[in-house]
Amino acid sequence: PVDWTAKISASIVDAVQKLARHPRRAGLALLALCLVTYLPGVIRLPVVDRTETFFAESPRGMIERGNWLDPRFGDVVHKFRPIGTFWAQALTASAAGADDARNITVYRLPSLIAVTLAVLALYWLCLPLIGATPALIAAGLFAAAPLTAVVGTLAIADGPALLPATLAMLALLRTYCAGDSDDTRKLSFLFWLAVGVGLLVNALHTPILVATTLIALLILERDLLWLRRLYVVPGLAIALLLAAPWLY
Repeated sequence: PVDWTAKISASIVDAVQKLARHPRRAGLALLALCLVTYLPGVIRLPVVDRTETFFAESPRGMIERGNWLDPRFGDVVHKFRPIGTFWAQALTASAAGADDARNITVYRLPSLIAVTLAVLALYWLCLPLIGATPALIAAGLFAAAPLTAVVGTLAIADGPALLPATLAMLALLRTYCAGDSDDTRKLSFLFWLAVGVGLLVNALHTPILVATTLIALLILERDLLWLRRLYVVPGLAIALLLAAPWLY
């Protein structure tokens, strides 16, 4: 008898390996997977909860008042909220026009875009470390994960924040795996850029992920000398400069 399960599995593995040999095609396949997974919810799902209402109404009010530095929900000022997410949502709402000012879809677009870019970033940044096929599989699983799909669909800060968080953690991983003689300036710049943007779009979300990872590594290895490859002093200045609008 024919083992159809094994035959189908072998065919899938073969197809994935062939796709992985062409990075551009693999990237397009991941893009298509993200759109198929997230776009129906972005367009058709009604407003889910109070948090999504808050993140949609606040930038709408900023546009109406013509004041993009004053996030409010009704009469309540929320200055501690991440201004970067409000700005991203206000940009898509402004581009959509006044007729769609109350359409939840336009406020979900930053999440859709950011999460899709996070999936592509996972693929491209993992390629040098684990190879084409594992990187493609990892990115595909990441794209289809339930939590990724949720934040890629809703108009909440977790969607835009997934991109800088993913970039920061992958840049940190690549820097950790690099040798002392390797040039890590680009990775360092990417890391601090991601930390700064992460602060802007979701406050301490990305720094907390980075800090807990470094604490775990310190406990396990008792060595953080490799952090010199991150150029901490100029990098921290870059991150604070990018986060300055939210801090202000």
